[in-house]
Amino acid sequence: MEWQYAHRQPGQAWRDFFATQFDQADDERAFEVLAVSDPDEGTCYGAYRFRNVRTGEERVNGMVIELDLSRDGDEVGFKTMTEFDGPPQHRCPPEVYALLTRIRHCEESPQAKAWRSRVEGWHRTPR
Repeated sequence: MEWQYAHRQPGQAWRDFFATQFDQADDERAFEVLAVSDPDEGTCYGAYRFRNVRTGEERVNGMVIELDLSRDGDEVGFKTMTEFDGPPQHRCPPEVYALLTRIRHCEESPQAKAWRSRVEGWHRTPR
């Protein structure tokens, strides 16, 4: 995804800001941001619910959001990747990671499987 820029209200929670950017629904699918971490070295981690409206299938997937906070304080630049893109960033906080659905799509997506493996390895590393 390319960089996008949007206005963020002073003090607005990151989850609320990204919900205004990503939450959407139509006759076929719905996306809802469930959680977004505070920035860590220019990156936020999030969990979003995807729902197939026709079948009712739901799952919660991970996303990585790179930030550009160099503009004035209210303008936020962001570039979003999902776990299916295999982002290199893997410091997803445990409380966000715990929301992700444990389903077969990770077995079907080598990128998602590899990303989750890196996150789990980071969780096991003593800090």
